[in-house]
Amino acid sequence: MKPIYKNTILSQQICGTTYEPLSQENLQKKDAPIRLAQVEIDTAGLSRIKTKIVYSNFISLSLGKDALIDLTFRLTKRKKTADNKSEMNTRLEHWNLISEASTIVIDDTITPFQLRFFDQSRVSNEKKIIYMIDLNRIITRNASYKIVNQSMTALITNEPQ
Repeated sequence: MKPIYKNTILSQQICGTTYEPLSQENLQKKDAPIRLAQVEIDTAGLSRIKTKIVYSNFISLSLGKDALIDLTFRLTKRKKTADNKSEMNTRLEHWNLISEASTIVIDDTITPFQLRFFDQSRVSNEKKIIYMIDLNRIITRNASYKIVNQSMTALITNEPQ
């Protein structure tokens, strides 16, 4: 007779760490990305996991005449092995937030921004999986922004083998 827990699917929600970014006017692809948030998953005892990543924030925008703001957010994944060696980062997805204004001036408007991503991983000798949200491109013209009230979570489900 098999134990009843053998086929049980276990779920766990993990809160991530957020960082307060400095507002920059421009950030090109050649520049180092700005880390906004990350969440670490301890994979000890897990075999096949499904992960739902949710990142959200509010972006305070001020747009002048003929304004443009283009922010590119990137989600990456890094695996760490039991001997604490890191594999290369895997870029999973990227999202753009673009706002333009032509003849009107917009002062201090708040824009909610939310990203969701689903990932599936087979875990072998990984000790941790780290998901990271970075701001990796910023283009502004007659505009300013501030990222506030950030949150990042991972909902993981371990499937039986």
